[in-house]
Amino acid sequence: MRKVEATELRKLTAREWQYFKRGYDVGQFFARQDANEAAGRRREDRLLRVREVMKLTGLGRTTIWQLERDGQFPRRVKLSGARGRAVGYRASEVARWIAQRIAARAS
Repeated sequence: MRKVEATELRKLTAREWQYFKRGYDVGQFFARQDANEAAGRRREDRLLRVREVMKLTGLGRTTIWQLERDGQFPRRVKLSGARGRAVGYRASEVARWIAQRIAARAS
């Protein structure tokens, strides 16, 4: 295999780096899920905050809420009482939603 010189590498733009990082983060998330399942560990379903869901899906806050309202995205879970505003999403449901989107695109 030929060694790649540093001068041959193209620098990524800020947007390209964001896309690369987002893809890497999603891959790491699924790798952790797969490792836990392979090891036979039943892990408590983690709650993801909105920012984490935005990072994993690449969608904006408003789009996530519109999809949720239309029944096309997992429902949020209230983290505090009736007056609180903090919400989270079950990691397994978000991962399943992403997998369904990928499967739909492949077919």
